[in-house]
Amino acid sequence: MRKGYIEEEAKKIDIKAVKKSNKKDIIKFFIWMTIFIFVYYQIYVLVAYTLGKKEKENMWLYNSINKIMTVLVPKPTETIEENTLKLAALGDIYTSANIIKGAKSDSVYNFSDSLGQTKDLLSKYDVVLASLNTPVAGSSSGYSTKTVYNAPNDLLETIKSIGISVLATAGNHLMDKGENGIKSTINLIKTSEINQVGLNLSDDRTKPYIIDKNNIKVAVLSYMTTSKIKVTKGKEYLINTLVEENIKEDMIYVKSQNVDYTICYLNIPNEDSSRVNSNQKNSVDMLFQNGVSVVLGTGSKIVQEKSEDLFELSDGTKNHVYALYSLGDFLGDMDTDDRKVSIAADITFTKNITKDKDGNEIVDKTKKNMLINNQLSFYTKVSTKYKTINYPIDITLDAYNQDNLELDAKDYKAIKLAQDNLKETLK
Repeated sequence: MRKGYIEEEAKKIDIKAVKKSNKKDIIKFFIWMTIFIFVYYQIYVLVAYTLGKKEKENMWLYNSINKIMTVLVPKPTETIEENTLKLAALGDIYTSANIIKGAKSDSVYNFSDSLGQTKDLLSKYDVVLASLNTPVAGSSSGYSTKTVYNAPNDLLETIKSIGISVLATAGNHLMDKGENGIKSTINLIKTSEINQVGLNLSDDRTKPYIIDKNNIKVAVLSYMTTSKIKVTKGKEYLINTLVEENIKEDMIYVKSQNVDYTICYLNIPNEDSSRVNSNQKNSVDMLFQNGVSVVLGTGSKIVQEKSEDLFELSDGTKNHVYALYSLGDFLGDMDTDDRKVSIAADITFTKNITKDKDGNEIVDKTKKNMLINNQLSFYTKVSTKYKTINYPIDITLDAYNQDNLELDAKDYKAIKLAQDNLKETLK
């Protein structure tokens, strides 16, 4: 074969190879360009979804991969859902004649100016409770004197403004303005969109209030042991009284609602005594025996001791229980140093719910816990004109020690002394 012929044929083959190679490169280019555009578009879609400019339903690639993974990756047989409820519970709220005088501004009564720091502190809780130990019966009934209480309607606005949503109302001063005072108080609390337990309009007593939040249920009860003004015969239903019949009736209802924990406010006066008496201890034990988890004492005006234990019930089971025998007055007479100090329960309820693969709760695997945190504490300064300033004690002293708060030396000394005394009382 001639040499020239061979070379000519080789050239033809090289040309074909080059053309074939060029064709492959073009195809590869278009394939990569398509992939690039597709990926770029998907990134754009993801960014748009993140910025809230695109609906999840329109994310084709994301939804397709998610469906595939859902099929390929087996679901866990059990999942655990963690739930938490943070609760704060304040002491007695009522208004003496002097405190009302100091709060008056033209035709209204302003009790909230002094509560800025306290409001910020309470905003961190899911639920805030307090005890109302005064009727709110209007000016026509006459406001508080030294021994008989009645608060202006504005007090309820203050209560709501600092985040209190539930009031325990079975107190020893609620009968101070008679049956009409109780009816007025019930109606005004309802109008203010606050919940109450302790007062009743008929012998069909109000049921315990059930807090149902974050998949946790907490029942709130309220009882008094004695009234400053004798309750009219036949009208005993107006205020919940601590008798075992009432407790059992309320706890039957609580259990029917599958409640996780029960808190009871107990108004049991032992005024101005730092020592807990036998009547207080016996009454608290009776509540524990009937399944109550937390007892918060009111009516004694100053702070008293605490206790925390595992209480053995009649069926042999043990219940984690906690008692603050007296929370003191969050707002009250404020006429002695001891009465200017109060505490609040700080409790974290947890509930871990185990669910099967279909999302149904496995009841015997649900775990509940009640974490008792250090009590909140408050000191109320009262001016010569009976204006009040409420100081959350620990926050105030921490800020002062870090040079983040100006505080009069006299006020610092009073607040520090209150802190030291509380540590001794609650040790």
